[in-house]
Amino acid sequence: MNHKFDFDQVGRRMPYTVPDGAFAAIESEVMNRVHRQQSVRHRMWWYSAAAAAVVAVIAIGAVLLRPAPQPEASFESVLAAYQNLSTDDQDYLAQYYDNDLFITDDDYLE
Repeated sequence: MNHKFDFDQVGRRMPYTVPDGAFAAIESEVMNRVHRQQSVRHRMWWYSAAAAAVVAVIAIGAVLLRPAPQPEASFESVLAAYQNLSTDDQDYLAQYYDNDLFITDDDYLE
């Protein structure tokens, strides 16, 4: 099957044909795929933005709602506060905490 093909004999006629509407179908399919990709990107952007907003709200809430540090109460500061109370208040506290396990020495309440 050794033929010598001569393009001059073919001329301007095409040996192949394309079905009607093939190029329109290809264009439509390409545009649909591009639209789907853009739609996925758009949704992913919104999901990412929503996730970032949730993280930001949690972080800001954690910073703003954390409890303030409480100052350390020394025995001297508690004793000074007790001594600044009226005599009636001191007597009330002495009676109230009389059987407390942690307050056993009456010298601190005088």
